[in-house]
Amino acid sequence: MSVSAPLHPVILWAQRYNCIFLTVNLSDVKDEVLHITPESFEFKGKVDGETPKNYAIKFDFYGEVDPDKKTRTSGGRVISLCIEKKDPAKWPRLVKDSEKQPWLKTDFNKWVDLDESDSEDDNALGGLGGFGGGNGNIEQMLSMMDNRGLDDLDDEDDGNEADADSDDDDLPDLEESEKVTKAESKEDEKQAKA
Repeated sequence: MSVSAPLHPVILWAQRYNCIFLTVNLSDVKDEVLHITPESFEFKGKVDGETPKNYAIKFDFYGEVDPDKKTRTSGGRVISLCIEKKDPAKWPRLVKDSEKQPWLKTDFNKWVDLDESDSEDDNALGGLGGFGGGNGNIEQMLSMMDNRGLDDLDDEDDGNEADADSDDDDLPDLEESEKVTKAESKEDEKQAKA
């Protein structure tokens, strides 16, 4: 069995002013090698299956990162990294080379438009405007809302008759409506014959 050239894994990326998020989109990686320097990123790994495949990627970052300040989470399906930038700034792209890379995709689950973002604190709050993004307290969020029950809405009379329910109006009898329709159709027939 001959060994083929390694394939490029799909890399998803997003950024904040102070860090970049990288996701290596591979399932059940074996024999993994991950090497991050201030200027570059290198990954090698093998995925078993009917035909085992080797993956490898190496690229230079657009700017410098601090490889000692990274966090990593691994699931069965992906390897996720958060790497701090050496100098907080918006990068126009992830890689130094300005040519389009087919293996590089934007991670829209983590992407924030830094031009429209008012502060970096949104990330600390999970992007939910003060509700904590799953890390907060649901009771606190509910206490911020109006806890008035919905049961007393029907009994409330605020003097606004535009809110009156139109379903309560009387409907014309169906039999009368049918008689009028039949009379109109007979009259139409007479005019057509004339």
